[in-house]
Amino acid sequence: MTAARQPLSGGPWMPVDDWVSVVGRQVRVYRNGVQIDCGQVDAVTDGGGILWLMQDGAHPRRIVEKVLGVELHLA
Repeated sequence: MTAARQPLSGGPWMPVDDWVSVVGRQVRVYRNGVQIDCGQVDAVTDGGGILWLMQDGAHPRRIVEKVLGVELHLA
């Protein structure tokens, strides 16, 4: 496992398939194996196909769609 996939606690970031279960959790977003974002999951659609990610910075909230090549990892 690479250092980019390690949370501050020192344990591994684990991929998660059920996006509905991650509301309120800190996640990292990967596209084709490359981390593209991180933040706290604010909300998820009922089907788990779309989530809203809260972030620090200029764009405080964004939508992430569950499509081929996109995965979430959480501690």
